[in-house]
Amino acid sequence: MRGSRKILGLGILGFVFLMVACSSTSTFNTYERDIVTGKQLLRQGEYSEARDAFLKASTADKRPEALALAATATYELNDLQATAQYLAEAERAGKPGTSYFRITGYKALVLFKEGKKEEGLKVLGDYIQVFAKVYNPDTLPEVEYMWKKGTVDLPRLEQLIAQQVTKYENVMDWTAKTNTGPLDRNAGAIGP
Repeated sequence: MRGSRKILGLGILGFVFLMVACSSTSTFNTYERDIVTGKQLLRQGEYSEARDAFLKASTADKRPEALALAATATYELNDLQATAQYLAEAERAGKPGTSYFRITGYKALVLFKEGKKEEGLKVLGDYIQVFAKVYNPDTLPEVEYMWKKGTVDLPRLEQLIAQQVTKYENVMDWTAKTNTGPLDRNAGAIGP
């Protein structure tokens, strides 16, 4: 009788463990699906739908990536207040990892659009300094020139930041998935 209880107890424990493991995998799959969908919609210029997909992903798993991407889509909708809110949530959601540049770059853009030039230049300086150490895209000197000059061509800066962060995230995704690429697998652990 005692042996039966142990076996039953171990069986129940195993079942609970299996359910938790499957639930965790399901949450991750939902998150990944919504991120992929949101990125496709973002590339297609469907900003409202992209934002919704990223926010749906963030309800499945509150990570900086989903919130930073939601901020990007919202920025394209010209809703600066909501963009700033999503960026702040992304900063609080945990270690930003590969989302650091998206968060910092779009934070600078919001500040410039709001007319807060000095604050925007400071954040842009942080973006440049860390990016130069970690990845150093070939278009970074153009951003650095604007920063040093203190005069920002906002439409061009928007284009450069969008290209830079997307390219960096794509390289990091490729590196993580294949264990190959120009960056060390741990290079995504960045930030000030």
